[in-house]
Amino acid sequence: MEQISSAEKHPFSKTLYSFILHKGYRSGDKLPTERELAEHFGVGRSSVREALSGLKALGILEIRQGSGCYIKEINIASLLFPIQEQIYNKRILVEEILESRVAIELEIVKLAIKRATPVMLAKIETYLLSVDENSADGEKSIKYDNHFAFEQLLADMAGNRILIMLQNLIHELWRDLTSKGWRHRSIKESNTEHINIFRSIQEKDTISALEKMENHILWGIKCYDAMNQS
Repeated sequence: MEQISSAEKHPFSKTLYSFILHKGYRSGDKLPTERELAEHFGVGRSSVREALSGLKALGILEIRQGSGCYIKEINIASLLFPIQEQIYNKRILVEEILESRVAIELEIVKLAIKRATPVMLAKIETYLLSVDENSADGEKSIKYDNHFAFEQLLADMAGNRILIMLQNLIHELWRDLTSKGWRHRSIKESNTEHINIFRSIQEKDTISALEKMENHILWGIKCYDAMNQS
């Protein structure tokens, strides 16, 4: 029998979860009462109660008898609520993460081209060639966990600290999403695309570099059915 998630049975959980994130609550903060939440959203108190129970089950809330509901944990793990609670909705999450990656990585590419230095270009090229040489021997010496190294080197060259922070966050989300039940493309294939992107950056061909990077990232959507096994 197919299992139905609590979020699917009680869709108001997602609304309440978004409310918690957007309000900027921190661990230990107290939520409004059931009555206040019901009035705010225009729903019955039973819907609020069910939503609170669902978020409690996920470890996001703590319900203290006679005191109220408190934020237990708001971090990367809790940001992955859609992954943990809605496997059926995983494809949508893949698209959202990769669309976010496109927005961040393309801006990094533009700044990297603008701020490229001979030293940084040489550093990136040395890295790409070393990966290419090692992957020819069966990829045994390469750890896939570091497959964002090229993008991170580009971010270093772009030199924008806020973009680096956003890039790290989106990379972490992607790692968590694809850590199980996901067939990654070969390191050699991925590195070949990295080299092609890098050549366009070297030539300061912004249009070509952006197009290649976007295609490289969106591969995860195009090949979703083949890659996702969950």
